[in-house]
Amino acid sequence: MRNYLSRQRRAFSPETVQLLVAAFDRAWATVQRFDGINDQNREAMRLELARRILELWDAADRTPETIADAALASFHLKRPGSERSA
Repeated sequence: MRNYLSRQRRAFSPETVQLLVAAFDRAWATVQRFDGINDQNREAMRLELARRILELWDAADRTPETIADAALASFHLKRPGSERSA
């Protein structure tokens, strides 16, 4: 998240960076538990998650929990083992 923020053409206060990183870390911890995350797409997923978190920050509620939850909802990921037959 910090790398993504450093490439933006705007400045963020230390407090804002802390909140954005907290939102990213919370969401990423969840994303890693889903099927489909592998070495080939891990960095692209991290970049997309960072982008979505920043978009949500600009658009609405500014709590790490709310932003992380909204970013996760936009990913439509499958929980591990969700396609197994019963």
